[in-house]
Amino acid sequence: MRTYGRLKRINDFNRLYRSGRSFKARGAVLLVKGNRSSRTRVGFSVSKKIGNAVKRNRCKRRLREAVYKYNDRLLAGFDLVFVARSYDREEPFDELCRDVGMLLNKANVLKK
Repeated sequence: MRTYGRLKRINDFNRLYRSGRSFKARGAVLLVKGNRSSRTRVGFSVSKKIGNAVKRNRCKRRLREAVYKYNDRLLAGFDLVFVARSYDREEPFDELCRDVGMLLNKANVLKK
């Protein structure tokens, strides 16, 4: 079961794009900002540069699954947006999971 919520509103995404801290890895970029709730919310963004709708949705599914592997270690009270990079579509899933873990660790949103 997921312990995090989903970011869906465009205003939430824009707030993170404007004032969130960013962390970069080969497969994705992570934008982080604290929220005032007791729950962490996660959103995913994939540009049209990645490809057609099928490729973009596959990319989002892969990112979602990679974040789910760190589900039980996420701290509460953050908004996170993962922005896929063009490398993601060629990157093996294990490397993507490693990149996501590294990003979450850099952002200090994982329990020790």
